[in-house]
Parts: sequence; structure tokens; C-alpha cells
Amino acid sequence: MATINSLLHNKRGKSKTNQISALKDSSLNDEVTTNPSKLPNIMNSFFATIGKKLADKIPVSNINFRDYLTNVHQSESFFFTPVTIKEIEHEINLIPKNKAFGLYSTPVSFLQVSRHVIS
Repeated sequence: MATINSLLHNKRGKSKTNQISALKDSSLNDEVTTNPSKLPNIMNSFFATIGKKLADKIPVSNINFRDYLTNVHQSESFFFTPVTIKEIEHEINLIPKNKAFGLYSTPVSFLQVSRHVIS
């Protein structure tokens, strides 16, 4: 079975990185700059403005999103039922006390003591 490192032709698990050494600088009429102190600002400016630029290119429509939902039947859709505070507290109480829980290995005793705040 292939590993990620072998698929990427990566030896010893070290990742390969390509450093950006030049970018077009819009403040210099799109001339290419290699000044390392300007590169982060050029990248930041690009990513801070690209969302609005792309959104502005989306054509305005008079169609309401609900118009696309006219033929949807409840049997063809799904929804999440609301969860009650008691259900959350019950689930927290079911976690074995000698275990750590979740992504950050939160002690179960902490969860149980703070369950009224969490829920």
C-alpha cells in the first residue's frame, strides 16, 4: 500500500516546499518584484481582496433561491432535529470516567463538571 510520502516522492517524511521568489506587484504597474519584504504584503493583498472581486463578477439574478425549491418533497429532504439540554447532559454522563475525550483529550471529569455550561 502506498503512503502519502511515497506518492509525493518524498524521502524520510520531509515535505517539499517551493518558495515563492517573485510576484507581480500591482503598486508597480504589475512589474515583477523579488523583494522578499514585499512578497508577504502582495500575497496578503491578493487573498484579502479576491473574494470580493470574484463575487462582483457573479451576475445579478431576479430569481429567488426559493424558486428552486418548489418541487421538493419532505420525503426527499432531510433535517436535523433539535437537541435538548437533557440529551447533551445524558450523553456526557455516558462517557466512561477513566477516558479522555475529543480532539484535545479533554478529561471526562471536566466535561461532567461543566456539562450544564456546555449544554
